[in-house]
Amino acid sequence: MAPSVSGIDPVRQRQIALGVYLLTWAIKFRNVAAYLEGDTVMGSQELQLWFLLDLLFFLGLWKTQIPGLDFRFSVFGVIVFAHWMFDMGGWGFLAPETHHVGGVDHAGDVVNPAPAIFDDAYIQGSHLVNVKPPTVVKLNPDAQSFCLGFGNKTTVLPVKIKGTPPWDVTYEFYGYDGSFKQYKNITLDQSSSITGKKNEKNERVVDTYGIEIERLGVYRLAYVYEGKEAAHLLKPDMITVVPCPDARLVPPKGDKQVEAVDICVDQPYSFNIHASGTPPLKTWYLRKVGKTESLVVVEGLDGEPTIHQKKSLFGTDPPEEVQARLDATRPRRYELPVGFNVESPSEHLFKVVQVTDGDNNTVTYPSRFLHDMPPTHKTSLLADRFSESFLLNGRALPQARFENCENVKVRTGYEDETATLPIFLAGTGPWDIRYARAASQEDAAAGVFEFKGEINDITTPRLPLSVRTPGVYVLLSVTGKYCAGTVELPTTCVVQKTVPPTIDVSVEPIVKDCFGATGLHANLSMTGEPPFWIEYEQINKNTGHKSVERRNFNKAVETMDFKPSLPGEYEYIFTRIGDGVYEKGVAVSGKRFTQVIHAPPEVTVVHSDRMRCLGDTARISVDIGGVAPWTLSYELYKGSQKDRYVQKDISNRRFDIETPAFQSAGTYFVELVEVTDGNGCTERIKNRPISIEVLSQRPSVHFQCPRPIQFLEGQKATLPVGISGHGKYKLTYRRADDNKEFSVSGERTISGIEVSQAGDYELVGITDAYCSGRVLSPSACRAVTIPRPSVSLSETDYLNVSGGVYRRQPVCAGTPDVLEAQLTGRPPFKIIYKHEWTGRVSKEQEAGDYEDHAAHKFARINLATDKPGLHKYRFTTIADDNYRTPMRINDGAGLLVEQVVNPRPKAVFLEEPERLVQCVSSESDTELKIQLTGQPPFRLQMFRKHESQLREIINLEINENTFTYRPEEPTSTGTFKYTIQSVADASGCETIYDGTEEGSWVKVTVADIPRISLDHHDRLVCVGDMLVYSLEGTAPFTVGYDWNGLQQKPVTVNDPVLMLFPGESGVVNITRVCNANKCCWQPPAGILKDVKPLPRAKVDGGLNVIDDIREGEESTMLVELNGTPPFSFRYTRKPNPDAKRKKQEPPETFTIENINVREYELHTDKEGLFRVTWVKDAYCEYPPKKMADPKMANALLKKKK
Repeated sequence: MAPSVSGIDPVRQRQIALGVYLLTWAIKFRNVAAYLEGDTVMGSQELQLWFLLDLLFFLGLWKTQIPGLDFRFSVFGVIVFAHWMFDMGGWGFLAPETHHVGGVDHAGDVVNPAPAIFDDAYIQGSHLVNVKPPTVVKLNPDAQSFCLGFGNKTTVLPVKIKGTPPWDVTYEFYGYDGSFKQYKNITLDQSSSITGKKNEKNERVVDTYGIEIERLGVYRLAYVYEGKEAAHLLKPDMITVVPCPDARLVPPKGDKQVEAVDICVDQPYSFNIHASGTPPLKTWYLRKVGKTESLVVVEGLDGEPTIHQKKSLFGTDPPEEVQARLDATRPRRYELPVGFNVESPSEHLFKVVQVTDGDNNTVTYPSRFLHDMPPTHKTSLLADRFSESFLLNGRALPQARFENCENVKVRTGYEDETATLPIFLAGTGPWDIRYARAASQEDAAAGVFEFKGEINDITTPRLPLSVRTPGVYVLLSVTGKYCAGTVELPTTCVVQKTVPPTIDVSVEPIVKDCFGATGLHANLSMTGEPPFWIEYEQINKNTGHKSVERRNFNKAVETMDFKPSLPGEYEYIFTRIGDGVYEKGVAVSGKRFTQVIHAPPEVTVVHSDRMRCLGDTARISVDIGGVAPWTLSYELYKGSQKDRYVQKDISNRRFDIETPAFQSAGTYFVELVEVTDGNGCTERIKNRPISIEVLSQRPSVHFQCPRPIQFLEGQKATLPVGISGHGKYKLTYRRADDNKEFSVSGERTISGIEVSQAGDYELVGITDAYCSGRVLSPSACRAVTIPRPSVSLSETDYLNVSGGVYRRQPVCAGTPDVLEAQLTGRPPFKIIYKHEWTGRVSKEQEAGDYEDHAAHKFARINLATDKPGLHKYRFTTIADDNYRTPMRINDGAGLLVEQVVNPRPKAVFLEEPERLVQCVSSESDTELKIQLTGQPPFRLQMFRKHESQLREIINLEINENTFTYRPEEPTSTGTFKYTIQSVADASGCETIYDGTEEGSWVKVTVADIPRISLDHHDRLVCVGDMLVYSLEGTAPFTVGYDWNGLQQKPVTVNDPVLMLFPGESGVVNITRVCNANKCCWQPPAGILKDVKPLPRAKVDGGLNVIDDIREGEESTMLVELNGTPPFSFRYTRKPNPDAKRKKQEPPETFTIENINVREYELHTDKEGLFRVTWVKDAYCEYPPKKMADPKMANALLKKKK
């Protein structure tokens, strides 16, 4: 037992198997029942389903091996085969009655045969009977609100109707001013649809329709008629149309004509919003303070009505609910005050953005900039104007304070001089300030002032207040352009009175042995406000030279020395002193001193050589002060060796010391020892020893080019050099044939000399940062240029050479040919050439650029011989491994090679390869036309081969381009193949064919005489039956025929059977039979057959009629029959689907027979869809019991559209 059922009792297993078996038969019976009810077609799909159910059931039964049912596989095979035979018998019994009903289950169904070749419907029309439900009307189904204004002079009131259009509508209008009007017989149909639904057949729909109105007030539906029946009106049955709400921003009267209002911070301001509409009104306005936006809403509840009602206009009082609605929605006018305090010193923008009335009509005002918007409602309207906006500039409160008011003083003796008190002003100018002066801080605090002042129209935020009198100055008040402000700390500033600075000087001489007084030492004591400065004069009485000096001090007590560099009698006079207050200083009197100065000699090193080479001397420049002439002593030492040198009678202050030549390398020191002046006084020199580094090696240079340096023409070559030294080199060189010298420099090294001309170059000299050097061997180098690559051709390979043009021997098209060229230069080479081709026709031209690469000093270029005509090869440039940029050949003239390529002759058959047919035992009427291309005369060789005989060779001499060959008269049936082997022309060129080329062969078929006959010639044939003809002879056959007297396109078949499918009624006539394209037989009068038409049926003139009746009424349908009487037809009634019922009522089928009239009436009081499913006349029926498959036919018999 299989694992899947091993846990189930065997009896239970057999019960399950029986249930599954009965289920398969239930499915089969359901297919049969559906066919008998007319809902489906008994086609091959049902038979395949039955086969599949039997196979799956018995295969599963064999796999599960249920006890008592576990037969052998062969037994199962027999049982399955028996079921299949039973299925096929049942299906075969029902299949002849099978028909196809096209379309859907509603109006619009048509019945057509299965083949798609039928263009017309043989059964047309349907009759749908409905019980019409009541018509329901709802005014304003979505509870919208409506208003008129802002360019909207009219609006559309929506009416939702469930019924069948058209309808007649009567409605009433009640105006706010007391007016009344009744509108009668307003038609609503598809053209009035708001949704745009298509309902051209005026079927029952649920749709919304519009009534256009243009007056303000209450509208109420009175009546709605569908035909003569009144519709049911749902509540509420009235709707209100009000004026659209509106709002305007109105600033105070005094601010109407200004662009903006200026108000200081924390000050109040107010404006009004004038609004109108149906109460209650809700107005949103934008308040933008700087960049911060906010939306504010104000509401209006009570206002003055804008429209008053006159009762006399109605004639009678309106209904109570209408009057209540008029009173509740009557438009009113509101004036809404808006007040606020200025928040910050920035722009305040106010703008109405949206207004909503009591009916939720919303009007939004467009804006020129983006901002937040309040929530919108279902009915929102964009106004046709921009709303008024109001701009208020918030201004900061003005402020005033002293700044940097520290240590302000007025100087004694400067009565016209003023002190500046800086005042800082904030806010918007111009400003006005009030200030006062008190004698002391106590008086200022008590409000006791010596002076009060005022300054008006101040335009700058920083005011320098100039005062002359010392005291305590107080700021009292400040007023800006827009309002009064506050005085900030500091509010006071103290101005002090100062006295000029003084100085006290005491001096003593500076005495030195041998020299005496060498200067003065002065002690200074000053009074005033630091920092101090003094100015004095130094006068040399011996020379009369006078100089003015100035010294700065940060302290009140300082010392200073006067030590002139030249001896003589000097007088010092102190002339002025200044401090932090008296910056320009005051005069000093009585402060002068005189002293005779003896200046000692002084030596200062200005410059010295720090690095020298062996054998060089060093130079040290010094500056000497004192009395000339001088004697200078210095020492030169290295290691333990020290030498002393003395320079005498030095008369110039600037003197150069030159050391002896250095004989050994190393570090030397020069130390200045002492100097003696002209008075005989000697002074030790306090200088650090000067170090001099003596190098053992001098710089040197030589060429590094063991062989000549090669370079390309037009470029530069670098001659490598080897160099040694200590940087900052300067190398001098020249050409051997020119004495002009050149130099090249390098900070750290020089790698080579760059030259652009060929020749021999010599090194002249070398210097580095410290010494001159030597030129070593090799001191000469040669630079040579590399010759350019070139290309040449051997004249012996060409017919002639003239004018730079090389002409080669002509060749036939397709014959390989190679051009050989000799190359000079360094491989590899790249040759660029241009190939031009001109065909035998002047319009045939081609040109292209090509390149060829050669690894040796010769090039082999394959010439193009595939196209006949004149070929030109123009070699323009060449490059090698040295000159990689292509160089022009022969200075741009290049090389030109010409060659003529002759075309090869061609020969082709002009006939189709396998369409030539002739009949046996007839005269040969076959002509084989051959087209030849080339220069006559031609030599043509071809083979003739019969399918069962040996091959023959045919040689022809032809002197024309178009030749007609006539084969011999055929004596046997079969196929002869003629193949062109070769063709040659007068140019000597020949073309060989292998027999596969297009047009190189042709077959001639010799056919016997065919025969044709119609099967079952006496049988009645209807449209949809297959006409079968038998053929005798050699296939393929080509059959010609006429349809309804018109010749049709012949049909070619490979089988001995011809099948024609008639798609319409008519007469078919077989006129001839051919073997392929050769017609060898034609019947004397043809083979005629008449095809009968199928009958037709139309219900209600072929239309899809919908008839709505009431209970107790009867519906009539007319069936029109077309064909040959007597008629029979079958029709069905399919009940309308009912969504409330789970199980639908089954359809009914009725059959009417032996009708001799062409129109037949049916009467019914039942609801449903009636349609004809089958019709029969004296000859044919539709749908037919059995219809041939048109796909099996060789041709379709039907008139072309």
